[in-house]
Parts: sequence; structure tokens; C-alpha cells
Amino acid sequence: MEKKDDRNILNLIDSKIAKGILPIALLQIIKVKAPVHAYDIVKVIHRGFQEYKQEVCDDSETGFEISRALIYSTLQKLEDDDFVKTSWVNQDQSGTPSKKNYELTRNGALFLKHAKKRITDVVGLIFEYHGDSKYNLARLRKYHTSGN
Repeated sequence: MEKKDDRNILNLIDSKIAKGILPIALLQIIKVKAPVHAYDIVKVIHRGFQEYKQEVCDDSETGFEISRALIYSTLQKLEDDDFVKTSWVNQDQSGTPSKKNYELTRNGALFLKHAKKRITDVVGLIFEYHGDSKYNLARLRKYHTSGN
């Protein structure tokens, strides 16, 4: 029974993390790779979580997945909130369907800047309080101020 309860709690945590952090992660990817197609964003997110699983999860955890549907709906919300702008481009002259590319707006860049600072502070405090040497506040602040 305990394993099922653990799995339910982990699923709830994963859902909250995905919904809360995903928009910020998407904005960061768009900032670095713009203009970028949604499919390429999905590939970056999924590759990142595979690396997370390999580096962080122990044998009892599998990490979590973010569905394509959640990524696409989050991108649409970011567009609705004027954090990203989109443009349609043809991939080639052969009539291949158009692709929707994403770029940050001024509002998106401002939101990302402040969100990263807040997250850095909160995560740093959590790990500093926990005493985890892998994540210390000074290291996180250095990472944040380096422009990442």
C-alpha cells in the first residue's frame, strides 16, 4: 500500500512542478533558441528530463514526464498572455506544411527575468535549509547572475 501512496504523491508533485515550472522552462528555451519550432522545444524538454532521470533519480524513482499536450497547451497560454509571439514559416519550397515558430516578447523576457530570480531564491533557501551541499545558495545565485 505504501508504494501506491508514494506514487500518488509523486504524481501530484510532478503535476504541480510541471504546471508551475514548465512555462518558465519553455520561455528559457525560446529565449536561447529563438526562433524555434514547438517540436524542437518538445525535444529539448524531453531530453532534459531524460538527463534528470539519469543524474538525480535513485532506483526507487523514475522521474516524471511532461506530455506533448501539456507543452503545446502551455505554449498557447504563453502566446495568449503575450509572453511569446509566433510566426508561420515554410520549411522548404516543396510545399511542406508551414511551421509555427516562437520568439519572446518584451513581456515574456521581463517575466522570465523575474521568475528565474524568484525560483533561484526559493530553491536556494530550500536547499540551504536542508543542508544539501549539491545545491547551495551561493552556487544558485552565481548561476542566476551569470545570465543563464
